[in-house]
Amino acid sequence: MAITRTLNKRFNSFEAEEQWLNELAQSGWRLVDYDKKEIGENYYVFQVDLDAVNMRYKIDFRSLKDKEEFDDYKELFLEAGWELIAKNHYYMKHIFISIEGKDIYSDQLSLIDRERRRRNIMSFYVIGFTAAVIGAYIATFYFDYDWLNALIIMGIPVVIWYSYGLYKFHKKVRQLQHGR
Repeated sequence: MAITRTLNKRFNSFEAEEQWLNELAQSGWRLVDYDKKEIGENYYVFQVDLDAVNMRYKIDFRSLKDKEEFDDYKELFLEAGWELIAKNHYYMKHIFISIEGKDIYSDQLSLIDRERRRRNIMSFYVIGFTAAVIGAYIATFYFDYDWLNALIIMGIPVVIWYSYGLYKFHKKVRQLQHGR
């Protein structure tokens, strides 16, 4: 029976997450599962694997419409030497592994596209939470419910947090576009 290890960790950037995964691989731990509904969000399951020291992890972020598009996506990466080993249950974040050492992004444009996709999702969250807070504020003029005030009080920090994240993604895209 293989030795396994389950860790819960959150990251603010894919680069930090890739570095962490690669450091664990250098220590002989191979990622075998990630972010499934059965194990919980942001949980990583590792298994001892002596070959893990030769493996390299990379992450892509992409929303796929259907199973056919997902299968084509996996096949494209497999042909380039990258095997999909894990994805989150929202099917947007995909973790690949390779022993060939090639980079998953062949050019700067591909990396910019990944960060733009992440920025677009973050924009959706900012707009959604902002609309919820504004809606709750307007509703306080018509209804006298304490939970509306609580929603506003809790919602404002969430909007600020997601807005800051959106700013960071926007800044990162600009840096990539200018080659920094």
